[in-house]
Amino acid sequence: MHPDKVVAATRVVLDSLRQSISSNPEVREAAGVIAQWLSETVSWAPQGASRNGSAPADGPRGYQPGAVTMDRGRPPADLGLVIRRTRLKAEACRWALERQEMIDRGADRDSEIRPVDAGFLDRARALRGCWLWMFDPYGKSPEPANVERLIGCYEALATAIETVEELTAARETDPVALRDMYYLLAESQSMLWAGLRESGIDRDQDQTDAFIWLREKTREHRVFVERHMRREDPANPAEHAALQERLDAFSKAWHDALDGDHGRDVLLSRLGYHVTRISDNITEEPVHDWQRVSEIIDELAAMGHDPQEPEIAAVLAPLPDEIPDIELCAAAEAALNIE
Repeated sequence: MHPDKVVAATRVVLDSLRQSISSNPEVREAAGVIAQWLSETVSWAPQGASRNGSAPADGPRGYQPGAVTMDRGRPPADLGLVIRRTRLKAEACRWALERQEMIDRGADRDSEIRPVDAGFLDRARALRGCWLWMFDPYGKSPEPANVERLIGCYEALATAIETVEELTAARETDPVALRDMYYLLAESQSMLWAGLRESGIDRDQDQTDAFIWLREKTREHRVFVERHMRREDPANPAEHAALQERLDAFSKAWHDALDGDHGRDVLLSRLGYHVTRISDNITEEPVHDWQRVSEIIDELAAMGHDPQEPEIAAVLAPLPDEIPDIELCAAAEAALNIE
């Protein structure tokens, strides 16, 4: 069996357990007992330990002897999945505000509230690991102003991850572009972390996934991001609009620099990235990648390229015949020979 399938199955079980912990007091108490037992009986080597298992005399910042670190060695986040979950959470926050206003006005819960709630929960169940905390009856109910800030924080993080995905797909190697984007992603995930905590929300999988992905990539590319990568250096959630403007400006500048043959080559690289994720069953969220395929083919067509030209056809060749029920642009339909 492919290891990715085992990892995905394990995540489903753990996500289900996490939701049970948040809603069932007995499960929460049992989990606390197990956690205490682990902390007392399990000893993991700290980061930077020598080959014989001994820890350095002066451990890294934040390390506590005997602490159990659960994210070491986990597979990288599926960026497409994180983007869709984050966008859904922003949308769900908006509905939570509207929902409360409707309840205050005396709206009928059965006909006006519950059907919309059910729609959001159905969409969340289709996205592995998507916990919509705003629908948890036992969870926190942040002030409306905090929820408004969280909407901006979720949207900024989604934009940052979308841009990171584009640079990854384009195989961007410019150290300045990578450094600037990593700084923006660090600020985005930190801003969401801070906004959640001021709202009483302890954890968000997408913020965690973004942080771990960024930590591993900065190590890989040897980029040191000195801000917003520690809890004692959080970004300000109130500045989400300014951050969104800087993210948009970065994305526009990067796209504007892609023209002519170089621009076409970058688009073909991005197209190949998403085709590979679909054809090799790498992604847990194929709808996202199919949408990206359609958008990139549309960009190629806008540059004057025939969607059925041999170079594009060669990149698309590995795609499976079965296409999800999504709306494709006319250029993508032509490229995929859809009548």
